[in-house]
Amino acid sequence: MLNNQLKHTINLLIFSFFTTILLIRKSYYIPPLILLLIAIFFIAKFHKQIDIPNKIKIYSMVCISYSLLALFIAIIHNDPIPSSFKAETFAALTVPIIILFSYTNLNLKIIALSLSSATILAGCKAIYDKFVLGLERALSESAVHVVITGGIVMTMAMLCCAISIYYLSQKHYKNAIVTGFAAIMGVLASILTGSRGSWLVFPFIIILLFIVYWKSLKKAIPIIGICLISGITILALSPDTGISKRYHQAIYDITHYAEQTEKTTSIGMRFELWKSAWYGFLEKPILGWGKAGMFEAKKQQVEQNIIIPYTLSPHLTHAHNQFLEQMFFRGLLGLLVLLAILFIPLIHFINSFRQTMSSYEKLISLLGIINILTFLSYNMSDVFLTIKESSMFYFLVNAIIYAMLYHNKKTAMYKE
Repeated sequence: MLNNQLKHTINLLIFSFFTTILLIRKSYYIPPLILLLIAIFFIAKFHKQIDIPNKIKIYSMVCISYSLLALFIAIIHNDPIPSSFKAETFAALTVPIIILFSYTNLNLKIIALSLSSATILAGCKAIYDKFVLGLERALSESAVHVVITGGIVMTMAMLCCAISIYYLSQKHYKNAIVTGFAAIMGVLASILTGSRGSWLVFPFIIILLFIVYWKSLKKAIPIIGICLISGITILALSPDTGISKRYHQAIYDITHYAEQTEKTTSIGMRFELWKSAWYGFLEKPILGWGKAGMFEAKKQQVEQNIIIPYTLSPHLTHAHNQFLEQMFFRGLLGLLVLLAILFIPLIHFINSFRQTMSSYEKLISLLGIINILTFLSYNMSDVFLTIKESSMFYFLVNAIIYAMLYHNKKTAMYKE
């Protein structure tokens, strides 16, 4: 149904999205917007011929429910529309894109090239920022907030790492070297941003990849492991990278908060905001407080000495935990939909990984698992799904992986 020229255009738009999201301001929505317009035209023209599998239907319904609940909460709390749930709308907007992608035959080499180019560019920019410009946190003056940048580039690096190990297991050594180098540059970029929340997921993803590919790479994995440990040790001990400084700052913040001597540190404020969100949820557990209501609830908590007055500062606009934020903002209903948007695709990718014998399909499923696990990790200390750029990234990557799995199964069925 799609001609080759349109397929090339779609692949180019995917490439553009990954390579520009961290480096060019306000670029995150342009490729997805064009993809959405193409998808709407495609669905309108070929709707009678389109066959949507149940797995994509279920995920699509969850995405739409996620966006509709955000709209419903905004209406009942008189929050501004659509600014109070702009990031959540991306979930529903990617539904037509999934359908388009499922008829596009997205190529792993194109996805690998897109991710590799993006992480290498981010890594080069981070090195320039840190060691030439002397910025304390690399990429802090880029297109996206430095915390979000650190998370997105770490996710892309972990996706590149998985692809690199897959290529290595398939003896495609040139591709393995390119994607492996991209993974290193992405991890380095994330480290140089100083975004500690994005570092925590790194060892877990590496262990997961080693477990998955242990049988096919018994000789290579110990060497890779030694190189990783050596590289991390050197980076951690080097004062220029800022890892040691950020680590000791975290220890200082936690210690002083526990001793009740200082609560206005970075981590101390997170603890206060978590406390605020939890108490707010207990007061309105079903539908939450809404956007404006959360600030009013915080003022009441300050008056009751539950949290410190500094939490009312204009720059502290969210709870620094996606789950607590959703509970505070949209109550139990919001939490349930949030869990669905994360765990329904996760379960799908895990089942797909376990049920297939195809090494290619296992890789694609693994990419989906990595995307969700990284965002689960980031959302423990921040609100990545209420930030426009990171939300768009999460949902578009899910759309790509859902479509690649579907297209691969469909191709295999036709071959049989």
